Amino acid sequence: MRGKEKGGEEEEEEKEEEEEEEEEEEGERRRVGKRRRKKRRRRRRRRRRRRRRRRRRRRRRRRRRRRRRRRRRRRRRRRRRRRRRNTSSHEFYGRNKNVFERMNSNGVTFSCSRISLLTTACRALADELEYEIKKIGPRRTVNSGTFRINPDGTRGKKKIPFAKSETFLTDILENICDRMNDYKLEDDPVTKKKIFKRYAPRKDEEIYPIYKQYFFYSDAYKPLKYACETIIEQYEDEIMSVITRESHSLADKLCTEKSGLCQEAEMHSEL
Repeated sequence: MRGKEKGGEEEEEEKEEEEEEEEEEEGERRRVGKRRRKKRRRRRRRRRRRRRRRRRRRRRRRRRRRRRRRRRRRRRRRRRRRRRRNTSSHEFYGRNKNVFERMNSNGVTFSCSRISLLTTACRALADELEYEIKKIGPRRTVNSGTFRINPDGTRGKKKIPFAKSETFLTDILENICDRMNDYKLEDDPVTKKKIFKRYAPRKDEEIYPIYKQYFFYSDAYKPLKYACETIIEQYEDEIMSVITRESHSLADKLCTEKSGLCQEAEMHSEL
């Protein structure tokens, strides 16, 4: 009997030990589970913080870009105003403001109407913009819009061609009027009027390296440059809206429909 009692006590002790071990294992599992949950929560918090930081950085970058664009526009306007102040109306347009009259470096006086000057400058500006847009190509894109989710579940972020982005157009319009030096004043064989035509080759042409060795400069391009700056200052929003909608036939859309500088849709001839 005593042996049986001892055997029963040992079995009970073993069972108690097994139960204690199982409880300890369960406690360890719970602790491990809690640790894992805490780690997951920490990871989620870190991810959320990173996303918030990224969003803040993106917002800051956008604000900085907008501020830079505004500063550039202000600088452009200030420069144009200074140039207009430094250049008197009599020197720029002559006695009659509707007729431009000036003497070039060779002593030859030429004249052309202000309306035709603005028309030629508008066409030259459209040609230069079309060339820059074609040079980039449609494959290059940039993200635009916001990263917020709309009520319908879609994001406001979308991809647009880089040639139609506001940053690209702002950078181009800042210095595009300096290229008016590539145009020269000559007689139109049909109408016998003074017109500006492009004589300088493009950078992608074969003759450009030879042309680059020489520097051509004349006073005849200055009124065309002033007219180009005037058009950009007055019709900057119209230029951007036309380019963002379509990049073809800019001369007709901008010079005829938007600004009304050209009465008829005539193509600008180049040399």
